[in-house]
Amino acid sequence: MKKIITISILFLISLCSLGQTTNSERKEKTDLEKLIFEVKLNKESYLPFEPVFVTFELSNKTNKVLEAKQPPDFLRSSQIKITNPQGKTVEIRGLSLTSGGGVNLPGYKFELKPHQSYREEYVPAIDPKVFSETGNYELQFFLNGLESNLIEMEVVSPQGLDKAAFDFISEHGKDIWFGRMLQEEEGSNVLKIFVQNYGESGYGEYAINLLGKYYLHEEKNIDKAEVEFEKIKSSENKIIAYEAKRFLKEIEQRKQEVKSKK
Repeated sequence: MKKIITISILFLISLCSLGQTTNSERKEKTDLEKLIFEVKLNKESYLPFEPVFVTFELSNKTNKVLEAKQPPDFLRSSQIKITNPQGKTVEIRGLSLTSGGGVNLPGYKFELKPHQSYREEYVPAIDPKVFSETGNYELQFFLNGLESNLIEMEVVSPQGLDKAAFDFISEHGKDIWFGRMLQEEEGSNVLKIFVQNYGESGYGEYAINLLGKYYLHEEKNIDKAEVEFEKIKSSENKIIAYEAKRFLKEIEQRKQEVKSKK
């Protein structure tokens, strides 16, 4: 069970970090200040508890190569300012679930050539309670002195099937990743019930993803796992789709290994 929860946490994090340039700290600051820092969300409106998937992008709009010893650590090195529908602003520093920086490898060099961009997509570690109110929010990220563009997002009140799913989640830990639900007594059965009844809701893909992992790693049932991952392999959420395709590939490899042993 701990393995499944760990996998779910690793789903959220990265191991990138931003180092110095090959020259002085002064040159590093001058060079990096010339980068354009932009962010965008995977969609404009979210349900309560739903995680925010963010694409971070650094662009070199200059005519020279900019260098650093490490790629940017968009989570550990960033902070976010969030203004809620009531106009109250909160600042969150350190958007990763882990601490510490990446490994500074000797001789490694991160480069951005003229008019080249570098982007990554992550789920910042933001307490779901921050987005507990329905209404419009304004977000802005900050990375090593760089300010991102302003982003507007809306948290909408769940209706119909989404409302029923929301109520179910509220009774079982208010955890969109469903790890707390899985820790309950008979938690795996509760998760299966949720997928059966609310798999088509706006929360469904997150539960399906975890259930597939549970079948694969805990019950060792690759056929059931394959059924779940097939449901979400074409998800509009790139990270969800990537995860599903990666596990489907692993399942296919296991099937081939079984065939080769016969």
